[in-house]
Amino acid sequence: MDRPVSLKQLLVFTEVARDASLSEAAERLLMSKSSVSQSLTELEGRMGVSLFERQGGRLRLNDAGKKLLPLADDLLSRAKHLPQVFGKTPSEPLRVGVTESVAAHYLMPSLAEFRRRCGRFPRVRIGNTDEMIRALTDYKLDFALVEGIVTDPDMDVTLWREERLFIVAAGNHPLQNRTVSWEDLQEVDWLLREPGSGSRLYFESHLREKLGHDLSVLVLNHHDTLLRAVASGLGVSLVSEGVLSEPHFGDHIAVLDVPDTFTRRLSFVMRRGKFETDDMRVWREILTVRGEGESLQ
Repeated sequence: MDRPVSLKQLLVFTEVARDASLSEAAERLLMSKSSVSQSLTELEGRMGVSLFERQGGRLRLNDAGKKLLPLADDLLSRAKHLPQVFGKTPSEPLRVGVTESVAAHYLMPSLAEFRRRCGRFPRVRIGNTDEMIRALTDYKLDFALVEGIVTDPDMDVTLWREERLFIVAAGNHPLQNRTVSWEDLQEVDWLLREPGSGSRLYFESHLREKLGHDLSVLVLNHHDTLLRAVASGLGVSLVSEGVLSEPHFGDHIAVLDVPDTFTRRLSFVMRRGKFETDDMRVWREILTVRGEGESLQ
């Protein structure tokens, strides 16, 4: 009788799959590279299929590997959750991804509540929306809180709250204190986040058609740098209501009177079909309760 696939083999497989590297997986697992390779070879032997395409020193999941990865992640998640069923602290913290502007303006109260209820903090990763979805796809995160519409069919998306966006400028900008037309906005300098960020995706899908492509644009990858640039009079930008609640910039940034109003979705996202641990349920509950309030500060 063939020996069954072991959880250790599945763990090695998932770690190699996440970074496409035997060396990086061995370092994280505190194993030798040869032991990782042997475990992977044994798993492929018991499965009766190859799970990776070998490309030089890197490994890329093939169709069989892509089929196995969600199943392996589910089994490992359930196994890691077993101690928590009996009241013990899980061996690994909850891995939460948050986009930068959401982290800056909405995250801290939720972290404090999670710490109070669970006695520990989750592991937090901050990036733009595209980075969060890629990390979920690669099973590097359990949960993410992102801006905008998520169209990936492998993701389970739940609306958290809706948030207004505003076009803003420095308090002494020439467009301040008058009604602004789209023609006016075509003539000014724009300060935008990088492609892949939630506010940039919203700008491209909702404002670009009105403004055209011949704009003067300065791209800044961090929201605090962008706000400082707006406050310094370098140009106008599209920012969320959370940004406007930031007291450091409140007296230096003004909302422009523009023809339209803008609203975007904030959603929590996880891999479709992923096993939900107690920590994930607590995190979702905290977000749901706080999303019903007017302010999370």
